[in-house]
Amino acid sequence: MTQRPGDADNYVYQDPPPKPDPEPVPTAEYEDPAPAGDNSGSSSTASTATTTQSTSNDDSQLILPGSPLLWFNEDTDEWWVVYEVPQTTMPDGSTSTQVFTAWLIPDKADLTAIVGPGKTAKADFSGTTEDFTNKGLVDLGEIDELRDFDNLEGDPFDTWVEDMAVLAQTRPWILDPDWVALAVQAAMERANGRVSLDEIKTTKWWKENSGPERAWMELVNGDPKTAEMMLENNRINTRARLEAAGVNNATDELVYFMADQLTKGVWSAQNLTSQVIAVSDPYASDKINDELFDFMATSGFTPNATQDQESTVRDLLQEWLGPMYGNWSETDIAAKAGELRNDPDGEAGFVEYLKDQRMAMYPGYADRNVSYAAAARPWSTFLANQWGFVPEETDDVFQKVMQVNDPTEAGKLARRTGFDRGYEKVVNSALTGISTGSRSNVIGAV
Repeated sequence: MTQRPGDADNYVYQDPPPKPDPEPVPTAEYEDPAPAGDNSGSSSTASTATTTQSTSNDDSQLILPGSPLLWFNEDTDEWWVVYEVPQTTMPDGSTSTQVFTAWLIPDKADLTAIVGPGKTAKADFSGTTEDFTNKGLVDLGEIDELRDFDNLEGDPFDTWVEDMAVLAQTRPWILDPDWVALAVQAAMERANGRVSLDEIKTTKWWKENSGPERAWMELVNGDPKTAEMMLENNRINTRARLEAAGVNNATDELVYFMADQLTKGVWSAQNLTSQVIAVSDPYASDKINDELFDFMATSGFTPNATQDQESTVRDLLQEWLGPMYGNWSETDIAAKAGELRNDPDGEAGFVEYLKDQRMAMYPGYADRNVSYAAAARPWSTFLANQWGFVPEETDDVFQKVMQVNDPTEAGKLARRTGFDRGYEKVVNSALTGISTGSRSNVIGAV
């Protein structure tokens, strides 16, 4: 399908001349088209459709915005929706003749949807395929490729700048003035509307862009179906790679931007890999490049960064420093996890660091290979026996017991604290001891 023209800078806009009063032109009730033959010749085949008197476009009451026309191809028995395109300046500096953009109406149901139920389709122009070509018709596909007009008011040309910007995301050359001029010229001069590769090579875009970018342009123009498959497959694969890296909130816009950079030849496969890592991991050595950074800033997208290795950091902190000194902030944990992800020996180095910290906080354990968890477990059992319940390791008495690392001193501290706090087991044990001692001082007491 020939790309629709769209670079405003390449057009010279003129008010169209006033339309003359309509002359009788053939028109037809719709018949499903027979298979088209070679329509590039100058001879026309007589239309088998019945003809009626033409009416003006307004009388046709097409259910489309702006000023659409209905054209009828006598060679193929096909109906087309047509919009006039403003005249353009050609590569040689001359002004083009009037150009028309057209969408095929593939069947009777679509024709009825356009002209309205119970309405008779009447042609604003009826001619052969050669006539269509001579008038500069640009085939833009079938009617379902028109944008959704349900909520659109005014002429579609007011919206085509936006359409071109969308198309240019994957076909950036369509905004190049050289290419636009060639495309319009080809549409006016050739039955197939194709721009040759030799002509493409004369454009400014071709000369200024890289080999991979030019290869994508060749593929789009030479094998559009394969190009579309490549575009979609790269988008699917890029989304999967982002999700695998931990970015589970990637928007379609982000996925398409990153994947299309690869498809268009702007990024290499290695570039895409590094950017997936950069998006998923703010602590990675790979950093988000300027164009992706600008895109994310403009779209307001903030990725869910990977949390890989964060649980490892938390576990090691609790094992070696415990809840008193191992409760790092989430920011510090994320930063340390980032270091571990980017350093194969990072975990071993982190453990050695934690051993030093444990020695500083709990110097009563001379063997640096004894972790906090290993040292705390027997003291937790010791205090549970004294108090009747397992204590919180953040309890200041538990921490003092850990520090002294002496059963005798720990026992005295546990009993004194338990009595002061009114722990039932300690109080009952003390009262029992007092009662037993009192009876033993009574004469004759057994």
